[in-house]
Amino acid sequence: MAAKFVTRTITQGSQSFLARYFECAPSDIKIINNNTVSPANNWSKYGTNASFFDQQGVMSAIHVSNNQAVRDGGFTNCAKQGLASSAMDYMYYTTYNGGSPSVNIQAKAASFAAPPVNSPLVYVWAVGGFDLLMGGAYNNEAELKTAINNHFGNSTMVDSYVPFYPFARQRTAIGYKNGNVMFGGFVLSSNDTSGPTVFEMHKIMKGLGCSMALLLDGSGSTQIKYKSSNGTNLAFIGDKRNVWCEISLTDTAANGCNWAATT
Repeated sequence: MAAKFVTRTITQGSQSFLARYFECAPSDIKIINNNTVSPANNWSKYGTNASFFDQQGVMSAIHVSNNQAVRDGGFTNCAKQGLASSAMDYMYYTTYNGGSPSVNIQAKAASFAAPPVNSPLVYVWAVGGFDLLMGGAYNNEAELKTAINNHFGNSTMVDSYVPFYPFARQRTAIGYKNGNVMFGGFVLSSNDTSGPTVFEMHKIMKGLGCSMALLLDGSGSTQIKYKSSNGTNLAFIGDKRNVWCEISLTDTAANGCNWAATT
């Protein structure tokens, strides 16, 4: 399918959220380092933020492009740092010589190791976050919180490391739906300085039809570079902070993108 950029309102309970997201083939995505050109209004590519950081400002989630770690500021470790679990989930896209490409989620990955040089396996891209557990059915925030803690085998994981879990915040997420990837930002329709809770993001991504989804960095890090329906460059830039990595459309995908989609 040709890439598209969707702008729509999504209702969850009494709240209405403005969703801005890309939907494209996995091969239309590239993870890039934007540390010198943030925030998003300065980006040269169209896409959303991807980065997570620890309290020292070191990149804390896996970001990969073409079998290589996408790193921040010269740091050589793309693993989660400083966590008791020493891990995050990541969504990745792989291809094989003579085989079928696939998108999957790797749970609790502590680091990224490229395949051997002569391997037919290629990690085209990978991005880290927190699994929104699309396979489960949860009735409220507490049930999802317990499920995430159980997923990591850490009873304090959510309280310690999942950003602003019970609160309304600007959010970024990536999901997989019927062979395509969806990634974008979600804010309150009435106030774009706020947005969904993690539980509401679980329901939003499930409602969009995703069979897999990750919560990415949010709050002031939620940033999007896109075009209006008339071709004007636009950006949502959270609190204007620097974000080091971007989930971007390739130039070919951006050139053929439908910027006026509503579903």
